[in-house]
Amino acid sequence: MNRIKNFAYVFLSAIVISGCTSVQLINSKLPEQNIEIDGLDNEWSGSYTFIEDEKVVIGAKNDNEYLYLVFKTMDKQIKQKVLSNGLIIWIDPEADKEKKFGIHYPVGMMLWGNMQIYDPADWGDPAEREQKLKEKSKLMLKEMGIISPYGRSEFDLSMNNPFGIEIALKDTTGALVYEMKIPMVSPEESMYSYTLLHTSQIKIGIETGEVDKGEMRSQRSGGGMPSGGMGGGGMMGKKGGKQGGKSGAMRNMMEPIKFWVDLHLAD
Repeated sequence: MNRIKNFAYVFLSAIVISGCTSVQLINSKLPEQNIEIDGLDNEWSGSYTFIEDEKVVIGAKNDNEYLYLVFKTMDKQIKQKVLSNGLIIWIDPEADKEKKFGIHYPVGMMLWGNMQIYDPADWGDPAEREQKLKEKSKLMLKEMGIISPYGRSEFDLSMNNPFGIEIALKDTTGALVYEMKIPMVSPEESMYSYTLLHTSQIKIGIETGEVDKGEMRSQRSGGGMPSGGMGGGGMMGKKGGKQGGKSGAMRNMMEPIKFWVDLHLAD
């Protein structure tokens, strides 16, 4: 009997331990060549770490001047979350999951300029609507937000290079690639203050924006979305068994991505 109890205890302990989520460790490498921030991952071969639970791969490189990060996924739902809801990369030199300095890019079509993504001007045949949304997404990708203890600031990436930060995102060959380059020490004229020098390990937070459920409900009730789109009877109606699946997919889309990784910097 005691053996059975001991076995059950060990088995349950293993389940509890395996169910605990641990922060993934990523080892940054010294860049062996110039890294062009263009939304292509030509310089990142062999530098990725797979984050299995999140269905993404992440890579990092650094020297004494800059930290380079790349985020890549082929998961369609994650790509939709990033482009629709936006993505924030948190840089935490103290490695304690503090959200003091974040780079918000893309800002997301749902939040960009407080614009209603399903503007009546976008309605029409599917091909025309898709083309108009592509044009709006190009404009959205020119804007970036910086979050610091002093507040939030918006920058037009096509007009300037805000405080040495370079950033790019592209969706090619079925993969969404996000590249970023930031100074290891914040510039004196910047609105934030940090240093990544003289430390061996930092934390990187990755988070998508959250959908305002109340706003979406008001849009649906007011007819603010085209039938068959994200609102109206096409998604939330009571017709047939497929509606439940669509509703479940919608709920999943509204759940944000939130996770942290430990980043061991290259010497």
